Amino acid sequence: MTSNFFASVQNLCRTFRRQANRKCIIVPLSNNRKMIYTRRRATRISLLLSNLLMMISVPAYAIDQNALPQNGSVVGGAGSIATTGSNMQVTQNSQNMIVNWQSFNIGKDAGVNFVQPNSQSAALNRVTSADPSFIMGSLTSNGRVFLVNPSGVMFGSGAQVNVGSLVASTLDISNSNFMSGNYVFENSGDAGSVINQGSITANGGFVALLAPEVINQGLITANLGTVALAAGDKISLDVKGDGLISFNIDKAAVTALAENRGLIKAAGGQVILGARSAGDLMATVVNNTGVIEANSVSERNGVITLGGESEGVVTNEGALIATGAGPGQTGGTVKVLGKKVGLMAGSTINVDGSAGGGEVLVGGNFQGKGPEANATVAYVDKDATINANATDNGNGGKVIIWADDTTRFYGTIEAKGGVNGGDGGFVETSGKRYLDYQGNVSTLAPKGTVGTLLLDPTDITISSGSTSAGFNQSSSTWSEGASNNTAILNVTDLQNSLLSNNIIVTTTSNAPGGGTITVNNAIIWSSVSSLTLIADSGVTIGAAITSNNGGAFTINAVGTVNINAAISTMGGGNISITTTGNGSDIIFTAPGTLTTNSLGTITLLANDVISNPGATITAGSGAVNLTGPGGISYQGNVVTSGGLVNFNSATTLTGNVAIDTTNATIAGAAITFGGTVGGAFDLGLNAGTGGAIAFTGVDAAGAVTI
Repeated sequence: MTSNFFASVQNLCRTFRRQANRKCIIVPLSNNRKMIYTRRRATRISLLLSNLLMMISVPAYAIDQNALPQNGSVVGGAGSIATTGSNMQVTQNSQNMIVNWQSFNIGKDAGVNFVQPNSQSAALNRVTSADPSFIMGSLTSNGRVFLVNPSGVMFGSGAQVNVGSLVASTLDISNSNFMSGNYVFENSGDAGSVINQGSITANGGFVALLAPEVINQGLITANLGTVALAAGDKISLDVKGDGLISFNIDKAAVTALAENRGLIKAAGGQVILGARSAGDLMATVVNNTGVIEANSVSERNGVITLGGESEGVVTNEGALIATGAGPGQTGGTVKVLGKKVGLMAGSTINVDGSAGGGEVLVGGNFQGKGPEANATVAYVDKDATINANATDNGNGGKVIIWADDTTRFYGTIEAKGGVNGGDGGFVETSGKRYLDYQGNVSTLAPKGTVGTLLLDPTDITISSGSTSAGFNQSSSTWSEGASNNTAILNVTDLQNSLLSNNIIVTTTSNAPGGGTITVNNAIIWSSVSSLTLIADSGVTIGAAITSNNGGAFTINAVGTVNINAAISTMGGGNISITTTGNGSDIIFTAPGTLTTNSLGTITLLANDVISNPGATITAGSGAVNLTGPGGISYQGNVVTSGGLVNFNSATTLTGNVAIDTTNATIAGAAITFGGTVGGAFDLGLNAGTGGAIAFTGVDAAGAVTI
């Protein structure tokens, strides 16, 4: 039965490769039975094969329980092979060695041990027949073991691999490249898959699984080292020493896939899943449904990277953990990068650290400006969570959700300061063209300053309207942009986020007239958090903005700012409105008023500051400053309770103006005009008993009362 079953499995592998491009796949079984699989969109042959092997469990009797590699011949370097019963010892006598094998299998009761000169010694084991390799038993070494079999490599559920380092590949490497340490692996024809269902350990070293399709369903451990799952047709491996490696996928595979369904652990090291696909643009190329851990060790942080280097989808449905739980440790780094990236339902990312949160980059870096490749679409499900908290004394971490086109964020992010000290972190959820923000973010700091949440689309309207426009439906998860590029930020979502974050809403002009911010519904919040609007074009305030507990409000726009509703910051919050573009103005019209109290200041800076009938500025003991290099056109009242009033540019009275800086004791405060004052209207000034009034010049046709 053993040989028959093994032959059936070999036949199955060949059948899958042979029928890879067909819509229907027929797998012959025993007793004249057969199994038929119909390919669906984005379904992968290796997944079908993997699932089928799991279904039949690839038990130990798939090969003889005492099976060992057969007919080994040393063709490079020096070494010897000795077999005793079900155990084989390969002794390597040179720094690099190459052995060609007719087959390389290890039964469940068998073991192969490599005795090598040192931990950097490398032994290449190449299978020259068309039979895949099944590792069901023990494989050990003190150095680096390379297993290359183009027909496929599988580590069964009972496999126990404990090596200095391991490379298992269905991509071939030339003898000359291997002997010179130039680790370039390339598909020589019809490369199979690499699948692990067993236990692989290479502490202080590296584990690299290389193939067009790579799947881990078991346990891989490389503490203080590297675990790499790389999918493509040509892969260059760079061994850096100290257990750290990197790779570059030089040539895409038609159905590239790197997937983890099991557990990968690399404490103080790094885990990299990468794939480069030349096939279906909507197919998943990198996916994690299992657990990947790269927690900090001493001062060495872990790094986890899921990366699709070209087309396709990169998703996480499992756990990515790079925490720093020890005293003084910070969280590590997690990156989820690719053309389309998604944190799906059940996804968890944790980079908490005792002394500070770590870093999470999904789809790119801050505003898409870092060295990482940017996604076109980023998706975060409502059941996905990211934690980048300081758990003791330290600052919250950095979390970026970025896409060059569209970001749909429905999940939960925390980047909190420590319970014993530290400030909140920084979170960005941005789509350069379109942003759909409906999630929950907290950068609170119990004993420090609250952190910042940045929202960054092209154009945005703050209103009571629906944010989603249906984009959270599965059929449109990966669609780009919208028929209307103006993002809708629901005012309730914004107000809830202001309870636990300073918020910056910024827009970027990707088209003529783009980069606008419009407020259509009232915004009210009662935390000390600040709200900042930064626009590449103009800003229109069409509904009241009210901060009740000291939170500041800021506008910084390239274009004109129109204030058509009341802006109020109670509790001493500042109001600052600035325009920077040539000819851009600040125009406020009744009921457009500006109000603050206590020490809160009001600052207006634009090419022209223009006030229309009914506009009023009211402040407490904080200063009011109006600056317009192109002039100030003002009518209405300015009232403070002891706060200075400064008109820093030439002022034209377009209506009657009354300025009063007296407080309860009528002490008053200074009123200063830094330029000439003209116009045909009345000007009334009251600085009380203690306030000076200063003019550069007056050319007013109306009455001036002091």
